[in-house]
Amino acid sequence: MIVRDFLNKSGRKVTTFKNNLPGIDWVNNFITRYKHWLSTRMCQNITKKRAEISTEVINKFFDNIAHVLQGVPDTNIINYDETNFTNDHGKSQMIFRRGIKYPERVMNFSKTSYSVMFAGSAAEELLPPYVVPLMPVATMSVKVAGSTLTRFMIGLKLFGCPSVRIWKVTMC
Repeated sequence: MIVRDFLNKSGRKVTTFKNNLPGIDWVNNFITRYKHWLSTRMCQNITKKRAEISTEVINKFFDNIAHVLQGVPDTNIINYDETNFTNDHGKSQMIFRRGIKYPERVMNFSKTSYSVMFAGSAAEELLPPYVVPLMPVATMSVKVAGSTLTRFMIGLKLFGCPSVRIWKVTMC
């Protein structure tokens, strides 16, 4: 599509391409010719909002957090991280410049089946994981519900977030 758009915008017509769109053989030969610059990798889908985060925003965050956390004991500093286990088959192989560490395709959706939240304190204490199914509890598989993970969000999610009442009951 990039080649076709380039040819159309520059007003060129390549007769060997059907509708100015190169075939798979041309693409494979192009990648082979420029293998020192290009590689094919599986890319990860991310939202447009996440793609807008810059190094400047991240640096401002760490400058601010260093100031805010002065004098706070390590046991009171807890970091949460959420991991989504997906059933998304939308990942596809794409062409990237060689050396790209995290190939990503910006999309406004991705399918997930459930999330797991991990938490650890700055005093090196790891809390048990917390599983949040993103599906009705009745359809949750027995394997997931009967696993060794210790905490599950059961009940309704309000506006996409677990309610405080359910969180307290589960955490106690």
